[in-house]
Amino acid sequence: KASNSSPFSETAVRVRVAPAETGTLASRENVSAVVFADQSAMLRAEVPGRVIRRVAVRGQPVQSGDPLLELDDARLRLALQRAKATLQSSEADLSHATRELRRGIKLKERDTISEKRQDDLRNAVERSKAQVALAEATRDGAERDLADATIRAPFDGIVEDWSVDVGDFVAAGAPVAEFVDLGQIRLRAGVTASHAARLAVGQATDAVFSALSESRRTATLESIGRVANSKTGTYEVELKVDNPGGDLREGMVAQVALPANSDEARVLIDRNALLKTPVGMAVFIATAAGSGYQAELRMVSIGANSGESVSILEGLKPGEQVVIDGQFALADGDTVVLDIENAP
Repeated sequence: KASNSSPFSETAVRVRVAPAETGTLASRENVSAVVFADQSAMLRAEVPGRVIRRVAVRGQPVQSGDPLLELDDARLRLALQRAKATLQSSEADLSHATRELRRGIKLKERDTISEKRQDDLRNAVERSKAQVALAEATRDGAERDLADATIRAPFDGIVEDWSVDVGDFVAAGAPVAEFVDLGQIRLRAGVTASHAARLAVGQATDAVFSALSESRRTATLESIGRVANSKTGTYEVELKVDNPGGDLREGMVAQVALPANSDEARVLIDRNALLKTPVGMAVFIATAAGSGYQAELRMVSIGANSGESVSILEGLKPGEQVVIDGQFALADGDTVVLDIENAP
């Protein structure tokens, strides 16, 4: 450390100083957060049928689109066959009606049939087209019903619990399985209105899980609620955490140090420099006096703090030497000898 002395050093007070610097601070608020699955769905049967096989194993990872459960589809296959046969019949009727209309147009050109007969032939074609369209829709519905007899994973995840066993008959809309994605998890916590106003989506922080021997994971802020919880008065925030090993489970609790938006650039000092006076907070600064230094008491307005730093809203300028040790022995105007913090 560098040392500066004055001709009056024998009566001066030795103090340690550090320059006021310009910077930003981000305050933090520790909150408890609860783990939820990133995606969760109660799967339901879309067609009635008897369960013939549970394909997926509970807790075993599956990919989106993989089969989970199969229903007896014999009746659905028969319904599809009927729909296809009806469609073929309707297409044949349309083909016949179209040929009759063409013949009728030629006959009308020779004035062999009446205008009404030609209109009847046109109407027959239109009715046949409508029947074909209806038969196509019925066939498409039957194909969809047959496909729905196999219940598939809506996204990557696991079957958390089954609601049916093999042999059970399920009605359309009946629950069959709880399906969750824990490849990522969501942390939900409540914060005060003042803190919510300072948060920003995309900020990263640490989440500590006591149930996993204080395991620490990186969490990213995904959303910030705008409507307060009617019971707690807090605003819900949601963070995402990667969970490739699957060791984080729903219902676990984490301690999260939620960051806040950095304040605008302000003067920063060591919080140890602060003095509480009857009229407010103050610091001592060392100012040049002749060939030495003297202490000057300066009233300050403080802002946010983080760790050992505190922001000064008013009262100091960057570069001023602030007394951070020895200030309690000072009076305004005292001669001081400096130990400069972080001097080369």
